[in-house]
Amino acid sequence: MSSEESHRLRAFIDTNILMAAFITEGLCSEILERARDREFLGFISPFVMNELRGVLDREFSEREFSRPKKETMKLIEEALEIINPDEIGVKVEGVCERDPSDDNILAGALASNVRFIVTGDSDLLDLKEFRGIRILKPREFITELEAVPSVW
Repeated sequence: MSSEESHRLRAFIDTNILMAAFITEGLCSEILERARDREFLGFISPFVMNELRGVLDREFSEREFSRPKKETMKLIEEALEIINPDEIGVKVEGVCERDPSDDNILAGALASNVRFIVTGDSDLLDLKEFRGIRILKPREFITELEAVPSVW
């Protein structure tokens, strides 16, 4: 990791943020584009990619999106780094009781060594923080991002 990257803000992006980026042009698509432009370092896990593909294939048609699926998947791949928590031995269990699958988001965030999780998931948002990682809504994250001096 370069010195520049070590000082850049790091955030783990939840599946629902990526879904919202697909469906409409708004805060979530702005977050994805800002990650692509390297205003911050964005991360996801294989769990997020699999969950996203599953939801897209199961529940949505191409015409429901603001841009083609293929174009947005390419943007995700350009913008976000995929970190596999299993490969580095990071596991989280029993934190999110209402939705145990959310433990995968926490594990991905820990493995990515981020300061923030960006999500619209109320179960995660209710936690507010997990092991030093702040859990924010998209607008809160953009506020944090804009507060960081642009030195890179």
